[in-house]
Amino acid sequence: MQQGTASRWTRRELLRDSAALSGGALLSSLAPACGTRRAAAPLNLLLLVIEDWNAGVVGCYGNPLVRTPEVDAFARSGVRFSRAYCQSPVCNASRASFLTGLRPDSTRVLDNDDPMDALLPAGTLSLPELWSGSGRHAVNIGKLFHSARHAGSQLGAFARIELGQRPERSAEAGGGPQAPEAEKRARSRSRRPEGGRSRRAERFGDSGRSEEEELDGRRARLAARLLAELAGGPEPFLLCVGFSRPHVPLLAPRRFVELYEPDAIPAPRPDRGELLWIPEVALRWGRNHELFPKGEPSDELARAAIAAYYACVSFVDAQVGIVLDALEAVGLAERTAVVLLADHGFHLGEHGLWSKLTLFEPATRVPLIVRVPGAAGNGRVCEEIVELVDLLPSIAEIAGLEAPTGVEGTSFAPLLDAPGRAWKQAAFSLCSRGEHEWLGRSIRTRRYRYSEWRRGEVLQAELYDLERDPLESVNRAADPLAGEVRAELARRLWAGWRAERPLG
Repeated sequence: MQQGTASRWTRRELLRDSAALSGGALLSSLAPACGTRRAAAPLNLLLLVIEDWNAGVVGCYGNPLVRTPEVDAFARSGVRFSRAYCQSPVCNASRASFLTGLRPDSTRVLDNDDPMDALLPAGTLSLPELWSGSGRHAVNIGKLFHSARHAGSQLGAFARIELGQRPERSAEAGGGPQAPEAEKRARSRSRRPEGGRSRRAERFGDSGRSEEEELDGRRARLAARLLAELAGGPEPFLLCVGFSRPHVPLLAPRRFVELYEPDAIPAPRPDRGELLWIPEVALRWGRNHELFPKGEPSDELARAAIAAYYACVSFVDAQVGIVLDALEAVGLAERTAVVLLADHGFHLGEHGLWSKLTLFEPATRVPLIVRVPGAAGNGRVCEEIVELVDLLPSIAEIAGLEAPTGVEGTSFAPLLDAPGRAWKQAAFSLCSRGEHEWLGRSIRTRRYRYSEWRRGEVLQAELYDLERDPLESVNRAADPLAGEVRAELARRLWAGWRAERPLG
């Protein structure tokens, strides 16, 4: 992020200014983030992407109630990253970022309605394009990019796509940066009414289907069968498996629902009554667009929703286990790197909010577990800060590929051998309030989170000391005693991600 006037923080100005740059000029201005190392024997890659998974709702991440035995066992065999952050707490923006190694300022994908392929800089390579471009085999099951309608060339790189949307090239596809009016028309065409989706989303509990009948259950079983096929085929392969739960609606097979008694689940904290001096824009003006859009639920209803979310997490955990068991059974575990992550988090009543689209920990912190056969760090926890934008260059280094020129992530591959080595000093996230033309930016250090929300010349700031206030309930941005901390974090936020990269 470059120094500029306050008005450049707004969504409209960001899109206008970035549209004025050519894609080639943008990419060539970015120095490579890291070197690459060639693997002696190229590995296969299994990428497991889970939607809307709050990092606090995983057993191995410290939740004492949720049951995730498969993911917990996987974490014990790989490196679990305890401080992993997405670059945007919304599906389209996050996936466009981690699948290209570019940050939202560069992808210009800020909302779920943004047409990704029309907005990406010309020449941008996504993960499947990088993989298949090297002559390697790539297969996708389920959801990877947010919208197949706007990911024609990216999904077209897969040799096979199953149980997910197939590529459909939009009218604006592949054009690189557009003029502001053309860009505005592309965004407008992609808008969809929200009412029906909201009505469908606010359902939770027993799905009435068996595990095998659920879409995610079918995806897991298909992945298991395909691994058996891939074991005898050309190597190395990329297999991406996208799971939809725990995205709303929060429905799961009965056996998972019965694991959780709503009365045993603590009420979410912090609630609205515990919050001090937090700007309303940061709290979405108290509005929820998926669960409980008509207002805050009763305690009974809130606990039932959380129990249903837990049930969905346990259901997906079981599906992950099916895939990992198959990898072992067909003899590929020692030749396959496995990466498990969520695209972003999910509020479960914290701050009186549900779903995503905030800059708080529940929405920006994500589960990330990586297992590379033979890595010295396997079985350990890495407490260093990493970002999802680091995924593409990390995979490139693990797989012995050259990362695309201009990626804005930093390969975390060195942490897989040495999880305790010093690494990034901060993570950066961005959140758009497109309807109101607000743009929020956040810097997360090991101790603090500092966020700025801007609309034109208007600024709303947040500062949380998570060492003393882990729930982010008291905003210290206006506290005179925190003035020096705020000034320093504001400087680092403006200085941007390049200044926070590892030193060596």
